[in-house]
Amino acid sequence: LADLTKQGKVVVLEWYNPECPAVHEHHKGNTFFNELHESYNSKGVVFLAVNSSAAGKEGSDKQRNIDSIKEFNLPYPILLDPEGTVGKSYGAKTTPHVFIVGKDGKLVYQGAAMDRKDRTNYVKAALDETLAGKPVTKAETKSWGCSVKYASK
Repeated sequence: LADLTKQGKVVVLEWYNPECPAVHEHHKGNTFFNELHESYNSKGVVFLAVNSSAAGKEGSDKQRNIDSIKEFNLPYPILLDPEGTVGKSYGAKTTPHVFIVGKDGKLVYQGAAMDRKDRTNYVKAALDETLAGKPVTKAETKSWGCSVKYASK
């Protein structure tokens, strides 16, 4: 992440579980994230999916994650975080749960990808403001989806 922000990149982290119906809603029947990637990748925005499902929990299978890249035509990588270290450090609660890190390495947005009812695209709004050098008007929203399948303590 530090290397990307040193290069002047904005980074979108999407918490991901290939078995979660909400992730399917954003990827399989809807090209929500693919369209965002297509619109913003050329503007210096890097997209990364992060799967913090613990070994043996729903969505943790490495091959299932690889297969989901093809299934959803995912144009960016899925990083596996089976210990939940990265997920817990960000406070990721759901899949999807989106975190946007600005060029300076500071968190500029966290929450839902879109509004569950009116479908407002929070990620697009946050990216547009960030790329214009403005503070994000709605810097935090409540994420929704499946719970992240962290290891039990």
